[in-house]
Amino acid sequence: MNALPTPSPEAAILGLRAMRMIVAADGSPTPGGRRLLEAAQRVFLGVRVDIDTLAPITPEELARTFPAELRESIVRGMVVATLVSGKPTPNASERVRDFACALGVEQPAVQTVELFARGHMLLGALDYHRRSNLRGMLADEIDARGLTGAISSFLGLRGLREDPMIAAPYLSLEKLPAGTLGRALFDHYRHNGFSFPGERGGFPEAGVYHDVTHVLAGYGTDPLGELQIGAFTAGFRKKDPLFVAMLPLLLFCADINVTPIPHERPLELFAQGDNAEKYLRAVQRGMRVRVDLSDGWSFWPFASRPLADVRAELGIA
Repeated sequence: MNALPTPSPEAAILGLRAMRMIVAADGSPTPGGRRLLEAAQRVFLGVRVDIDTLAPITPEELARTFPAELRESIVRGMVVATLVSGKPTPNASERVRDFACALGVEQPAVQTVELFARGHMLLGALDYHRRSNLRGMLADEIDARGLTGAISSFLGLRGLREDPMIAAPYLSLEKLPAGTLGRALFDHYRHNGFSFPGERGGFPEAGVYHDVTHVLAGYGTDPLGELQIGAFTAGFRKKDPLFVAMLPLLLFCADINVTPIPHERPLELFAQGDNAEKYLRAVQRGMRVRVDLSDGWSFWPFASRPLADVRAELGIA
């Protein structure tokens, strides 16, 4: 569990002042950035202030009194804030770097965002992928199947190969009773038109945990659902959690596609309704999960059990 300490009101205000420096780096606060700061007050901070009344703050001023246990979290929040209203800008990314340096936080995503902000899209994508969960999925597939098997799995993703032996256990999930985790996973794949591992167009088995997490958390596969699943996963993930959250942010908010699949960017998703609060609630919910579902956890021992029971055992509200 990636527990987030509750800040004092004084620390909360300091953090909000710094976050406003990021979302207003180019003038007025971005629409998505404003909603993000307002939602953070309700979900994590327990304070209520008008964003427009927050005084500017320098990195050095923040570093003098900001609690050590909150420094990594606020830098992660700053990175997220650069991505919620379109492509990150040089001004915003520079401010994030200045705050991170003053706070003594070494967060690799700061460099990734800076590359994108400066228009180095290929370098940014390469920098993202070398730390992302997508790289971890490839490594897990190689560990499980060897290099040849991993190549075969990814050819299947491209629709060039199929392996009925790999697909068979997944197809058998249809026989499980309604209400079980396994049957819910089967229905999730078929309802969304997804292919199972081993079928043509199917994702490698190392990535199945993502869809299992969708089923366990109950989030959809639309852009908002993918944002929530990224936030939820970041909440329980131990290694590089921010990079998991970044993928849907890049695709659906920053209009930066780091995948070979085309995506459409919804206009100002964070500025709509209570989406920003839903996003942060997903992070909070993920923090309460008792295991890292992305780190070698297998759903197979749980497949025939009632979905509600599995959620309760894992700590998924």
